[in-house]
Amino acid sequence: MTATFPVGAMVDLVLGLNGFRVSVKGEVRVSYPFLGIGVAFRDISPENERDLKAMVSSLMAAQNPASSIAATQPAKGQPFIVAIATPEVALQTVVDFFQSHSVLTRDEFLQVIRKSQTQGR
Repeated sequence: MTATFPVGAMVDLVLGLNGFRVSVKGEVRVSYPFLGIGVAFRDISPENERDLKAMVSSLMAAQNPASSIAATQPAKGQPFIVAIATPEVALQTVVDFFQSHSVLTRDEFLQVIRKSQTQGR
């Protein structure tokens, strides 16, 4: 996002993926201009929570979790790709990280995700 919202702002989000559409309210927890924002969901209905979980599951179905986590070195100019077997655990680990940190580098992200997948939280 080139324009971001300030930390603490309340936002209305519509998330669409793999045929699912979820509307939620959120609170901006971190904001990085020209990069994006981190949002904590607020006031999510049971139906939208169910659909959000289904959305995450649909992402998992699209991946081949041959191991708990697989990372390959990208070709020059390509994004670094990490496959995650338990996205709920990975997401919670990143949320926990941001409770005490404001910045997460790519290398730290990979370390946090690898640790989350091997601990079997």
